[in-house]
Amino acid sequence: METTPAAQPTGMTNYSQDLLHKQFEPEGFQQKMAPWLPRYDPAKDLAMPLMKRPDHYHLSPLVGAPTRERTLLALHRGRVQMNVPKYSRGLRQRLAKAAQEGNWREKHSIAVTERDGVQGDYSELLASSTFCLVLPGDGWSARMDDATLHGCIPVVTMDEVDVSFESIIDLSAFTVPIAEKDAERLPEILQAKPEERRREMQRSLARVWHRFAYSSYRAYSKRFREIQASHRAWSTPLADGPVVHSPKPGSPLSAHSRLAPSLPETVPDLDPEADDAFATTMAWLYSRIEATR
Repeated sequence: METTPAAQPTGMTNYSQDLLHKQFEPEGFQQKMAPWLPRYDPAKDLAMPLMKRPDHYHLSPLVGAPTRERTLLALHRGRVQMNVPKYSRGLRQRLAKAAQEGNWREKHSIAVTERDGVQGDYSELLASSTFCLVLPGDGWSARMDDATLHGCIPVVTMDEVDVSFESIIDLSAFTVPIAEKDAERLPEILQAKPEERRREMQRSLARVWHRFAYSSYRAYSKRFREIQASHRAWSTPLADGPVVHSPKPGSPLSAHSRLAPSLPETVPDLDPEADDAFATTMAWLYSRIEATR
């Protein structure tokens, strides 16, 4: 969530200017957002994750799906809008242009593209990526939540913007911050991260990811358990430890019939009602009682 400095620096999202888009914001965003967004204060407010349905992350190893080789070094699949320069502060456009001109997909296994630029189930793509880009959209971005729910290391490139739970969770343990001015250096910065450091961040993600899921919500917890059971039904442990998966015909798991050597490891039986985003928020509110007196 964007903070509220006295004067917004050059390049910051300017909420005093409306943004219209014939498909996504035909009436402009100010009429529904402007009364709230500029008033966020990280000293007293909390940026919370969006409520993502369990189906949104159904192929994450953290809900029992088999781990898969993370063949993409980094991924952003979503709106770029090359014809709307003010969107995303121009960052998604800059990175998409740099990726195309620098042939990042072939040289570095980095994909920065519109929705149709990379085919496949979005959950599977996130679970197959080591790093996931967290770039602004219309200001704040929920890409942080997409990344954490899939055990994908968030690469946060949003100057002066708080991501979900930034004020209460140590993000340095599992995120990579990149200043907006260094965005085009993405391949260099990510490739410089040693393998052991990547694995440390992935292990940290496995400890904290559930804080970003609203899985204790009754309808979500039911679906969460159904997804876990579905993955267990197609898994058979072998005597020597690995798990062989017998995917359903046409399943996106068909190309990954055996556990791949990647982190985080598969979590087959997490209790969806334990320490999720709702519980985290309630604990934070409880800690703030004294400040309200």
